Amino acid sequence: MAEACDGSTAPGIEADPENVAIPGLGDLPVSNQESLKRENPSEEENAEARATNDVDVSMKEEADSGTPPPKKKRRPNRGRSGTLGFDAQRANKNSLMLLNEIRPGLNYEVISQEGPLHSPTFVVSVVVDGHSFEGKGSSKQKAKHNAAENAFRSFISQMRTPAKRLFSGSQAEFKEGLDTDFTSDNTGTLLNTFGNVEKPPPGRKIESPESMASESTLPSHKNHSNAQVSTDAGKHPVMLLNEFHPGVQYEFLGECGDKNEKQFRFKVTIEEQEFVGVGSSKKKGKANAASRALFALHSIRTFYSFSGQSEARSKPMYLGPPPSAQLDQQAADLIADAVLAKFHNLQAASGDDSLRRKVLASVVMTSHGDSDQKFEVISLGTGTKFICGEYMSDQGLAVNDCHGEIIARRSFLRFLFSQLELCAEGYEEDSIFEKKDSGLYGVRDYVEFHLYINTSPCGDARIFSPHEPVMGVADKHPGRRTRGLLRVKLENGEGTIPAINGGTIIQTWDGVLQGERLRTMSCSDKLCRWNVTGIQGSLLSHFVEPIYLQSIVLGSLYHYEHMSRALYQRLGDLEGLPTLFKQNRPLMNGTSTPEPRATIKSPGISVNWSEGDDGFEVVNATQGVIQGDVPAPSRLCKQSLFKRFICLWKKLKPTESVPLSYHEAKNSVTDYQRAKHIAMQGFSAQGLGTWIQKPCEQDMFELPDQDN
Repeated sequence: MAEACDGSTAPGIEADPENVAIPGLGDLPVSNQESLKRENPSEEENAEARATNDVDVSMKEEADSGTPPPKKKRRPNRGRSGTLGFDAQRANKNSLMLLNEIRPGLNYEVISQEGPLHSPTFVVSVVVDGHSFEGKGSSKQKAKHNAAENAFRSFISQMRTPAKRLFSGSQAEFKEGLDTDFTSDNTGTLLNTFGNVEKPPPGRKIESPESMASESTLPSHKNHSNAQVSTDAGKHPVMLLNEFHPGVQYEFLGECGDKNEKQFRFKVTIEEQEFVGVGSSKKKGKANAASRALFALHSIRTFYSFSGQSEARSKPMYLGPPPSAQLDQQAADLIADAVLAKFHNLQAASGDDSLRRKVLASVVMTSHGDSDQKFEVISLGTGTKFICGEYMSDQGLAVNDCHGEIIARRSFLRFLFSQLELCAEGYEEDSIFEKKDSGLYGVRDYVEFHLYINTSPCGDARIFSPHEPVMGVADKHPGRRTRGLLRVKLENGEGTIPAINGGTIIQTWDGVLQGERLRTMSCSDKLCRWNVTGIQGSLLSHFVEPIYLQSIVLGSLYHYEHMSRALYQRLGDLEGLPTLFKQNRPLMNGTSTPEPRATIKSPGISVNWSEGDDGFEVVNATQGVIQGDVPAPSRLCKQSLFKRFICLWKKLKPTESVPLSYHEAKNSVTDYQRAKHIAMQGFSAQGLGTWIQKPCEQDMFELPDQDN
């Protein structure tokens, strides 16, 4: 018999019925198929056997002239007319056995174990035709069965319509087969349904299950808007990406960080697009890279459990179009990558393994020139504590608030001073500033600034965001009176309380020294105020126009609803703002792979760095001075910044009198103080509480050697 090269019958030559593959068993060896045919004879063979048997019995009766012996009960034929039947031994098969017949030699791998030790949940994966399928169960065997079930269901559902008809006599019967429980021990109904195959006409090629599966494809990244990948399995990002792009390769880029917080970087390239992921292990680094690729190419955000997150947050989520107030996901990831890489490099260069952090914040600058967008880390800050009342300084020698966001912003002020000093020295072309029509310096049009925080800022933005977001779950009580309240941080503690519950709104110097707990406003409240006044502060407002953040990126606990409320929505519409000031509404987003929750004890130090510095400066967060045997003022303290301000004033405003005190320098910039006052009144007008300020004696100092 002549056959084509692909195994089909050559044109014009009639197929030999004896050599035609049996539908549903195309992968079984021919010898096995023949044995099945012998075990399951056709209707014609059954009729012939019955006729022969009747003749033999009648002859025996005539020969013996006695009572005929009872006939033996035949095993009933389970097949239907013109179909292939299955014996009871083959009918009682579960999904694992059935899949093994169609795809023998599959490798099942236990990829993870979730849940407590007394009630574990195992996750098993199997790769079929380049596609990965997962199964979960309370035991490895059950998880293995579930993985086989998912693979078999996908195998059937993705077949073309003609192929489906080969597996059932009607569409209704096929649908009934899909609804069958593959994990059940009794799957005879399903197997018999698959057996309802009409005998093909001579010369027709019968398609085997493997050829049908090879022609059915999963959605690619080019048409991912119509993707229908199941979200019930909670698949690992690496496995899910492999379903879209089989055989994708990961490149190990190396390690970063110190030995206590080592990070592993991996890169995956898909159609000339590179996605880099970082994790505390190689497995997590690959998962992060896969998660970023899934989001960028297929709009799938994964919350795979890296640190014991619940199953509901480990499932992949299909997101709709991002809101207009959301920063592009790839830009958010690039900002986070730049910050983490810079911090780990500085940490490694310091050689100090004790520089651990719980909260990390940074200001990143982007430049939109003729080339691609560049991300440059300008400042870094870490910390979760603030000064104790007994260490306050009336000479401006102590840093009051050492939370990471505040330190990053104060370090950013040092960068702005250095850029203005370039202008004062005649190197304006090398500075980010240029003269504006207002007579002040302003940031060039192609320069933007972004704030990165590895977690949501303390206060209103965080208090209602204890977990990563879940698709479709919004704030159930947005109108509660607790939403949007001003909150304060308490001395010798972590977390915040509402400002209206903090007692008196006036803090006095002697009261704090006598034991009254010092309070300072939360980071959420300060960020909200900066969105009105700008992040340049009062001193620099003498020289520059307001500088606003273009975006804010969170490394974890990002909830758009809570962040937008905390940072600008709760103020409502402010009226009467001075010229050049506005209500800024920065873009926001979280990273595609949220940073796991840090369970370490909060360190008592804070580190800071700004562009141009050789390395970190380490500050004792509760004392506000440089850590060491001989404490010294930090480069971020009020007096240090005031010194730079005075030097700059003498160069840029040589004909005007120099402010004598820090308090005078701050309050003499009237437009800034007016915008600040309107913002603080906005909180009171909305019933959110009253802004609590530090004792005024802190700002009354003068420089000891100031030349008038």
